[in-house]
Amino acid sequence: MDVSPWGEPMNASRMMVFGVWFVATTAATTSATPANAATARDQGASKAEALEREANALFSESSRVEEAARLFERAAELRDASDPMHFKDLEKAARLRHYLEDCRKAQKLMERSANAALDMGYLVEAARNFTDAAFFAVHASRRADADRLFERARVIAGSPLLDASQRAALTSRLQKVG
Repeated sequence: MDVSPWGEPMNASRMMVFGVWFVATTAATTSATPANAATARDQGASKAEALEREANALFSESSRVEEAARLFERAAELRDASDPMHFKDLEKAARLRHYLEDCRKAQKLMERSANAALDMGYLVEAARNFTDAAFFAVHASRRADADRLFERARVIAGSPLLDASQRAALTSRLQKVG
């Protein structure tokens, strides 16, 4: 009779369950190593860069702006949330959606961009993007969203982590847009 690693007797069915458990845990621990995560992140970034190049090439063709917006959205999805290009790709997609007069989608994408920038500590970019998301919300006739987003931008614009010139520029922008 076979014995488990813990010294217990094992029949055929227990042996099969142990084998499945062993393979599953071994596969999970080897695929979750930092090296594999870095490789996956690098592959995602490479694919994202290719999509960005393709999207940038489509700007000159007005009939393909929607496709460019989709490519920027996909590039953002492929990037790690800690990569600044993640929020920049969302921002580009939002601007293109606004150009296409899809203001609701533009608002949502710009808000995601603002939150991603804020999560990474890019306060100026976060405040600008919250302001733009609020502007897009106004265009989408979503006044409650606009008010909420303008307030988020105002709070960031008043941060003591910003210097006086950054605060002044953001406050001025808020007054012009809001």
